[in-house]
Amino acid sequence: VISGLIVKRWFKKWPYLIVCVIVGMIAAKILEFIFGSGTVNLDKLGTMGLSPLPLSAPDFSPENFAEAAEGLYTIAFVLSFLGLMQSCVIARAMAIKSGQNVNMNQEVIGQGLSNIGGSFLSCFPSCGSFNRSASNIETGARTPLAGLISAIVLGLLMIFASPIVAEMPITVM
Repeated sequence: VISGLIVKRWFKKWPYLIVCVIVGMIAAKILEFIFGSGTVNLDKLGTMGLSPLPLSAPDFSPENFAEAAEGLYTIAFVLSFLGLMQSCVIARAMAIKSGQNVNMNQEVIGQGLSNIGGSFLSCFPSCGSFNRSASNIETGARTPLAGLISAIVLGLLMIFASPIVAEMPITVM
């Protein structure tokens, strides 16, 4: 946090969030070197498998669906409600900051379609991202192309930088 504040104040052209992550990872490595990784015991992100998406339809057969749905009604409702509220709050905050008008009905429909489509691709429930939205506004992004570029760069990072990302302590993230 201190490194980010220093960079943001005195090195305004530098990407302070990236510098924070790098400094945090270096600090974690130094702590592990000095005290030993067993003593420090930092939780790290670890590696993720990048296998092709399993395209499959959700199982709506009565015997499987009824049993699963009975235990998941409350959890699914709370998860979807919290995701929707988070997206609406983010959209409203970003609209105020950027001076744009936001149609909350479109936000709800878009998120619902995303989650319905994601159920056929074995995805986690989705919602808005404050981090990416704030960084897009801060860097001056104005079109959905910024989201596409962000997704491509993130995909390339996951493919080529996954050994480095795996070593990132969760506290740094």
